[in-house]
Amino acid sequence: MAITDKEQGVWILDEAYNKQMAGYWSYDTSFTGLFSWGRNYGGSLGLNDGTARSSPTQVGTDSTWKYLGPTNEAKGVTAIKTDGTLWAWGNNDKGSLGHNNLTAYSSPKQVGTDTTWSTTTSSMAVKTDGSLWSWGYNFLGNMGTNDRVPRSSPMQVGTDTDWVTDRMGALARAADGGGVAGCLKKDGNDVNLWVMGGNNYGSLGQNNKTSYSSPVMVGNDTGDDQWTNIGCTFYGLTMYGVKPDGTLWSWGRNDMGQLGQNNKTEYSSPRQVGTGTDWAEVSRGGNYHWLAVKTNGTLWGMGGYNNDGNLGQNSNNYFSSPVQIPGTTWKSVDDTERTTLASKTDGTLWSWGLSNYGALGLNQGPGTGRSSPTQIPGTWEGNRGEMASGYWDSYAIKSDLS
Repeated sequence: MAITDKEQGVWILDEAYNKQMAGYWSYDTSFTGLFSWGRNYGGSLGLNDGTARSSPTQVGTDSTWKYLGPTNEAKGVTAIKTDGTLWAWGNNDKGSLGHNNLTAYSSPKQVGTDTTWSTTTSSMAVKTDGSLWSWGYNFLGNMGTNDRVPRSSPMQVGTDTDWVTDRMGALARAADGGGVAGCLKKDGNDVNLWVMGGNNYGSLGQNNKTSYSSPVMVGNDTGDDQWTNIGCTFYGLTMYGVKPDGTLWSWGRNDMGQLGQNNKTEYSSPRQVGTGTDWAEVSRGGNYHWLAVKTNGTLWGMGGYNNDGNLGQNSNNYFSSPVQIPGTTWKSVDDTERTTLASKTDGTLWSWGLSNYGALGLNQGPGTGRSSPTQIPGTWEGNRGEMASGYWDSYAIKSDLS
């Protein structure tokens, strides 16, 4: 339908946006589904082609997508449907899609036949029975299988069945660079953090720089429920998390002040960020920076890399302590090296950072980045795990607007 064919009346947000920016309807908003946009390297957008998109485009026709793992376009995308099936697509370097081959796929393909998957991240997932599974490169032992052998299909990590399945922040994994994985595990009433992989900057929190190819616990905390959610930067060189008392902690590489400690000192064990006790959630991955949401709906960026405006400060300045992004109704956030996605409590979705290949979803091309939040039209689910920002790609689950 052309714009001139549209009957007069009130224009909803999506329609007004498309009338102004594109002159056509970019997608139908009468359903719920998975949408993607950006570079599309190796078919990572799941659209059955290799064409870049600068605005959200629906992946297939399914309306049963439930959970998105943090993405890495070089290693593919993983997602879980409401029926408990696990799906992966995109580039398949070193078997990172779990399909028992090295074939790239430009549309979603189910991983095996199991219907008991609960949560996923890049090349790692937990089933509803509490078992932990991993696959992919494993070049630093980040699969946790006590070796460095790559695998192209899921392999169980040990035999324990008390890995956390009921939290969006149960897994954090960076398959490149630092080769790090972090997983939450139950121990009676405690929920402890276990890590594995490379440790050149102390990012495993072991007070050393020794790499581990089997899971090791961070610290020796006692008491109820030690961690609520965790994250790590894109290359796994910095880790961070929130505890049940609302305190925020970080450790690992800090050469750009990315730990938010107001210094550039490297720490190989968790160190509290400030003194606040009102932190709620951390982003799942940036690069030399990350973000966190407080219980009062404010959003904060943690220093380090800001060349592309990733910290939402309307500038490219670096910061070594937390800086607030304007607004008090932020709900959740996900970021990567180049772009950031964040949702608000009213169902709106916002992006900022570098816009090469249309990664911001604003129907704009190279050279049109944003250093402050800009709204992506529509109403979105917007919880952690319902949106994902990749290196040059982004994904989100869209709400029903009918």
